[in-house]
Amino acid sequence: MTWILLALLTLTAGLIAGASLPSALIGTAITAVPIIAGAVGIVVIYRTNKIINLAQIQLASLAATVFASLVGGAKILIATHDVCACLTFVPTARARLVNMGLAALVTLVAAAVLWWALHALIVTRFFTSPLLGTSASAFVAIGLAGLGPLARDGLVSDVDLSLGRAQETWQVPLAAHFHVAGRDVSSWQLLTTVLVIAIICAFIFALHHTRWGRQLRAVADHAPRAATLGISAFRIGGRSWILAGLLAACVGIAQVMADPRLPAPMDASQAGTTLQTAPLLGALAAAAIAQFQRLPRAVIAAIVWTFTTQALTVRFATSAPADACAVIIVGIALATTARTRTRTDAGEGLAVASYQPIAAPLAKIDRIARLRTLAWLLPVLVLVVAPLLLTPGRALILASILCFAILTCSCYLQTGLGALPALGQVGIATAGGWLVLATSWPLPLALVAATGLGALIAMALTMSALRLDGMQIAVFTLVFAISAQAFFRDPNLAGGLITSRTPTMQLGGMDLGDARIIYLGALITLLVTLLLIHQIRTTPLGRGLIALRDNPPAAQALGLAPGRYRLTLAAISGGIAALGGTWLVYLAGNLTGSAFTPERSLSVFLYTVLGGLGGPLGALLGATLFGLLEFLGTSSPQLATALAGFGGLALLAATPSGLAGAIMQARDNALVKFAYRHHIALPALMGDGGLAAMRGKIPLDDKRAPLRGANDPALPRYALAAQPLRQGSDDDHT
Repeated sequence: MTWILLALLTLTAGLIAGASLPSALIGTAITAVPIIAGAVGIVVIYRTNKIINLAQIQLASLAATVFASLVGGAKILIATHDVCACLTFVPTARARLVNMGLAALVTLVAAAVLWWALHALIVTRFFTSPLLGTSASAFVAIGLAGLGPLARDGLVSDVDLSLGRAQETWQVPLAAHFHVAGRDVSSWQLLTTVLVIAIICAFIFALHHTRWGRQLRAVADHAPRAATLGISAFRIGGRSWILAGLLAACVGIAQVMADPRLPAPMDASQAGTTLQTAPLLGALAAAAIAQFQRLPRAVIAAIVWTFTTQALTVRFATSAPADACAVIIVGIALATTARTRTRTDAGEGLAVASYQPIAAPLAKIDRIARLRTLAWLLPVLVLVVAPLLLTPGRALILASILCFAILTCSCYLQTGLGALPALGQVGIATAGGWLVLATSWPLPLALVAATGLGALIAMALTMSALRLDGMQIAVFTLVFAISAQAFFRDPNLAGGLITSRTPTMQLGGMDLGDARIIYLGALITLLVTLLLIHQIRTTPLGRGLIALRDNPPAAQALGLAPGRYRLTLAAISGGIAALGGTWLVYLAGNLTGSAFTPERSLSVFLYTVLGGLGGPLGALLGATLFGLLEFLGTSSPQLATALAGFGGLALLAATPSGLAGAIMQARDNALVKFAYRHHIALPALMGDGGLAAMRGKIPLDDKRAPLRGANDPALPRYALAAQPLRQGSDDDHT
């Protein structure tokens, strides 16, 4: 079926190109390299660690930036001259050529070391949690996007440019230019294509005919069995990551050699661009067609995808039609290899820590009751009063953060409660915003219609993903976000219906276009969403979803139908996401802003995971963290982007269950302390040994630790039993 799909794509693209077929073929030859290399890197790392490395494309972009900055900025030569004065003040042509070789070596080593460090320090922590490993790679992609402009500014000095020591453009060896089939082609573009294809062929040969390749296949097929044969998954994984890093660095260096010039400095308007969307989409599509397993098929699929994109580009002068159809192509490719979800698939990569409510005896304590009231009342008061204290510009940012919180709540429903990784919520929000602009209906009718459209789209996505596993769903929904952005925003597609249109905010003949009214509407929507989530969790629908998430076989044995439950949840989640999109459109006035990009859809998922998937508190904490970075981004966009990536990565590594999980753990420890003080038994938190500790509190003494069951939670270090219980005693049931 896969080969039939590739053949149909090739035939269709050739028919679409028509007389422009030679131009499409030349375009494929010179633009397929990053997509091929990205697909190969994604497949190799997936086979090793079962994660989708979303940072593979971004590493190539960073390598290109670093290499170009080292060559054009001549930082190595300038530093050598400043230290020993053994070089001329303005480097000679021979010195610049040596500098180019050293820059290439530094870039290759840096990429290999960075990818090995990522594998050793981060990925191995999520060995049994592929989705968290994928989230970590996405945070790395965001961090690299912010690190690139910072590296460019640090390695290139404006003073050196003015003195002639640094160069905006430079000469490269073997440089030549040709005009073929209406396209300008450089010799380095052709050399790069041949070089990368040769490297990948050697890579595939090594995978099938060397000891490393056999060990990699053994680890990919069954890591525990491979360990019994003395094969180290850590060592094999490290080599795979190093090779993937070197491949990305080679692509980045080759791109600079084909176009030797310094990258432009990034301004504030470009700060939200965190992913190289076009090559990432192609690499993901090729890897999905290859089932994330087969390297030769991934290479061929990448070439076919690039040819299809080029054919549509030369015919329609835009790649938007190919991007819009990507979700269909990837959906078909994944559906043909789909299998029934198993117990491990359902919880694959989900770090869901359920948050227990405060026990009734403790809730009646005055101090705890006051703290609970303050914990809910203070944020609400801050949100209500904030627009009155902030400037209009800051108030608009706060309103956008509320809309972001609505989207994170929608993502929590699908991911945390429904166990379906949802990376396409902003795609649904884009559809809701598009409907508002296309119809120009009054406010109430527009909100209702957008909610219905979002529910229908989410149900269609869920029906397509019911038989997919966790990582396939993540890829499918991310591709949908990219396709939705292309379909609803491009002027040649559905975006043509909303050109020069602005949303109408009217109710009973009154104009409600004031920013404070929009802020109030978003706040009310968020509060209603939180109440709805609370009601869902306390109804049979919520309990059934939790059962299907935690133990699908047992839940289905009780007669729970996964499809019906998840479709119902998808309709609710999609409607909420579309509502968030409508308020964003009312706030921005259009769909062209950074709020509706695929990067923002990934951010919604990442900050939901970072906040915690155990309850709506995690979604709110994730949105709050995002808001803090938004305020920082107004003054230093590059630094904010880098902090968003590497800071999020550090938090994810420190608290895999999210910020809310860490807060709830601290709360439970404090509750146990209150329970000991007031002599209140809490079996769910104390366990058997904790109940025995009710007799008296003593300092920690490991030699007299109480007897504990296998499923008992950890005791706080300030309260252990004075006299350990013995199995079978009557006190076990106190």
